[in-house]
Amino acid sequence: MAQLVKLEDYVSRYELDLYRYQGQFIRLKKKRLQQLENKNEKTIEQFKNQLYHFQLNWASSTVREISKVDPRYAHNRLLKWLTTELPDNYFLFFNPVFLVKNAPVQLDIIVVGPRLIWMIVFLEGNDAIFQEQSKRFWVKLDKDRKLKIVNPHLSLQRMHYCTNEWIAAFKEQLRVKKAIVAKDGFIDKPSGWEGTEYVDKRTFSDWLVSVKKEPSPIKSHQLKLVDRMLKHCVTNALLRPEWLE
Repeated sequence: MAQLVKLEDYVSRYELDLYRYQGQFIRLKKKRLQQLENKNEKTIEQFKNQLYHFQLNWASSTVREISKVDPRYAHNRLLKWLTTELPDNYFLFFNPVFLVKNAPVQLDIIVVGPRLIWMIVFLEGNDAIFQEQSKRFWVKLDKDRKLKIVNPHLSLQRMHYCTNEWIAAFKEQLRVKKAIVAKDGFIDKPSGWEGTEYVDKRTFSDWLVSVKKEPSPIKSHQLKLVDRMLKHCVTNALLRPEWLE
């Protein structure tokens, strides 16, 4: 399971001590898995479901502070899929809010692995077709509807701009890859955008296999970058009532 280190602007235990909590999570997961007597398929989606809610808790509270979590995250299919399908050696930033030039900027999805950093924009829509209309807008053809959406490349550009200063220091160890992913739909590949992977229903399975084939353990440079990024995130939280007393 990918480690959810930052969710929106919620307080995260990883912000307090990344090195401690990333190791603790892996140990807790391993111990819990060993305790399961019947490791059948049903026992495993239940195990993953428990760990998912455990991660939500770690990504929204500490011993002293707590953030008000959008209740929809309890059943957010994309977030749950990312945390349960990607391996432990990936760190996940999901809609994080970074402070850039003293202004808060919310980004999409950033996954930091031992060798690769994935910047991803997901497009939702079952069997929908996504086409570029202009450099600013795309259209989503969904059954009988035609919807205008913001060009996802703009989100990728924003993520690159906001994080490049921190990532540049690790360019020898980590390579940035950008992807627009329509897991359940189809993308008409546009022209004129270099360095972006387009992943849709036709190629998603192969893409996922390639992402998950990362045998390297967690690296020190990977932790340093994640820690640096966390230090530039915006956090909104309140003291727990017991600490106010």
